[in-house]
Amino acid sequence: MLRDLVDRLVLCGTELRALEGFDYSFSVPYISCEIDLLKIDCNKTAIDIEMKSEPVPEDEITKQLRRLRNYIGAVADVVHSFTVVKDGNTFRVYMYDGNSLCASSLRSLAVCLNRMANPLCERYADLFKPSDYLVSPLNSPERFLNQKYILTQQQEDIKKQVIKSLTADTRSVLAISGSAGTGKTLLLYDIAREISKSVKVCIVHCGKNAEGHVYLQEHWENVTFPYIAKLHWYTDQIDEAEYIFVDEAHRLFPETFECLQKTTKHVKGIVYSYDSEQVLSQSEKEFDASGKIVRLLTKPTYCLSGKIRTNPEVASFLRHMVLLHPSNHKHDYSNITILTAESIEESKCIIQYYTDTKNYQFINLTPSLYTTSVLDNYDSYPSSHDVIGQEFDNVLVVMDDAFRYGDGRLACREHPNPNYLYSKLLLQAISRTRIRLCIVVRNNKDLFEQLLKIKNGVFT
Repeated sequence: MLRDLVDRLVLCGTELRALEGFDYSFSVPYISCEIDLLKIDCNKTAIDIEMKSEPVPEDEITKQLRRLRNYIGAVADVVHSFTVVKDGNTFRVYMYDGNSLCASSLRSLAVCLNRMANPLCERYADLFKPSDYLVSPLNSPERFLNQKYILTQQQEDIKKQVIKSLTADTRSVLAISGSAGTGKTLLLYDIAREISKSVKVCIVHCGKNAEGHVYLQEHWENVTFPYIAKLHWYTDQIDEAEYIFVDEAHRLFPETFECLQKTTKHVKGIVYSYDSEQVLSQSEKEFDASGKIVRLLTKPTYCLSGKIRTNPEVASFLRHMVLLHPSNHKHDYSNITILTAESIEESKCIIQYYTDTKNYQFINLTPSLYTTSVLDNYDSYPSSHDVIGQEFDNVLVVMDDAFRYGDGRLACREHPNPNYLYSKLLLQAISRTRIRLCIVVRNNKDLFEQLLKIKNGVFT
């Protein structure tokens, strides 16, 4: 079809130079989204051409072009959106102007192409930054409230189903699940934003409330954020709400779980968001809040599958770091930095340099409240528990002699607080990364050398 389309465009007056600079089947970084033909010129004007080999409904064409236009708009000032449908020997052309879909022609497409004859020399993928279109309600609350974010098709579909269930006549108890980076928090908050346009809602964050919660509380009408640790103090807020949204629900403790069940019997609907793999302590694992939630549901769990936040490079490195195994694929780990420090003082100097000059967020593996340990040397920085539900472009963590390799797998000794799981605290910290990850290995030569081998693609 592509060759046939090019021939037709040339016959309609498209100059050969105007056909240069296209990226075919371009994948938007970090999300499952593909653009058939993308070109961006030196004036930051972009053109998106979607090709259909058979007729499709116009509403589907509109929906696709609107979504792609939102992504491309993050890197271009002007976006021209076209869909070309081949129907037998005929090409039908549609143009989307940002508001509506209208019929166009190959000649109009040719005119648009001729105006964009100077493509950028750089790779288009380098222009797309996840922070431009992947928004955390907790780290970028202002952008969230101004709807400067985009949902994937899967998120949109789940949102539609959840709202339909919540607004039905019967009481709904629903859940959204997904692993780290699938966009659970954004989807949950987006649904709450939609519902809060007409009624009062409550969002319960099963962790420490962040600065973003304070901003949202002050600027978001009809929404309250009761503090999970003192949930019984906020019964008035819960009583006034018609819908309850519970984020990071896998971290519910027995007392808060029971309190939530008692205080929300009156609500029209409740939506839980959870990931059973992200528990941080042995007690959370044993209580199994996720399993108890599933037994309360009025409909099966809505599962998010595609990772939209997690950097594929970081995710790949993490997989190989946790379990060493050969790979025939040469991985690009240019955004992974492995450093070594011989002492706590050296590691602190590195942390300060990376946080002050390179815009990294250092995340300390949560220390014990009861037992003094080396983790207390970094207690002025946020811990794994402090950043639950948040995300950062650049993350730095410290690994010391608590970690080692045995039988090809990353192992760790018991945490100073036996209830905490070292491996889960590390995973929680690293999974907050959007773009770059720095690991400082303190006083552990064997671990440092092994991580360097993983970065260089050598597995032993």
